[in-house]
Amino acid sequence: MANTSGSQPAYVLEFDGEDYDFWFVKIKTIFRSMGLGDLVKNGFTEPESTENLTENQKKKLEEVQQKDANALSIIQRRVTKSIFPRIIRATKAKEAWDILKVEYHGDDKVRAINLQTLTRDFENMKMKENETLAEFFTKFMDLINQMKSLGEDISNKRIVEKVLISLPEKFDPKVAIIEETKDIFELGVQELMASLKSYEQRLARHSEKSIKSAFQSELTVGSSKNDERNCSNHMAGNESLFLDMDSTFKSQVKLGNGALVEAKVKGTIGVQTKERDRFIRDVLLVPDLDQNLLSVGQLLEHGYKLDFEGNGCIIYDNGKPRQLA
Repeated sequence: MANTSGSQPAYVLEFDGEDYDFWFVKIKTIFRSMGLGDLVKNGFTEPESTENLTENQKKKLEEVQQKDANALSIIQRRVTKSIFPRIIRATKAKEAWDILKVEYHGDDKVRAINLQTLTRDFENMKMKENETLAEFFTKFMDLINQMKSLGEDISNKRIVEKVLISLPEKFDPKVAIIEETKDIFELGVQELMASLKSYEQRLARHSEKSIKSAFQSELTVGSSKNDERNCSNHMAGNESLFLDMDSTFKSQVKLGNGALVEAKVKGTIGVQTKERDRFIRDVLLVPDLDQNLLSVGQLLEHGYKLDFEGNGCIIYDNGKPRQLA
């Protein structure tokens, strides 16, 4: 794109044959702001003769002709010298507009093919493990904008759902909470992005602190016996361990020894293993709890197998041992 100059309604880079879709949106907005949008899109019909027109009809025709000449002038001034010859013979704004649109935006058949390709890219898009959310969102929204420029009507719900299923496994706890607590129809894209970026920052901070040493070293698994360590829920006393929290949750829980404790929030805690980070969901925050507790019942409900050996416990996930405690 090359710079333009002179007194103009608004600043728009000259179209040089590249990035037509962006130029199209900007100049279309200018036309709308000046009340010229419909005239450029639909054009107008000039009578073969003005002899039979009333003075009022002649005046209105002159006004339309003046507006059209103004719109045509805007288009002419916003293309480079290399592009101008393509529209040099156009006498009306719609004529020049359609010439550029067909050549650079494509006719209906070309747009349909391009849209089909973009739609396939949209369906296959996934965030990579080594990508940041900012990098993923930039590519994702660029693809969305390209699809919209070709006439695709993409609902907010479709965008949100696609983002949620495109994230890597480390975002699963956050995705689960969003799906359980948010209305996908009402959740805005910007709100979703802000929430996920906040979670990404939490993941980064916890990785630096080494969750394994912070949580696993103080972890107790309630045995199947009715001893004082047995608990009906996962519990932790340190708020900084949580990657995500539902602050609307309030409850009293009973320990195996019969004691009632106040649970302030419910959330997700991460545990580092040799292979990758693992996530423990539905953990209750119980302030001043001396030991972090894993519930045997909850582990079994989630499909884990437990093998108690002496003072330790091996937790099996999908047939593979994950020694967490």
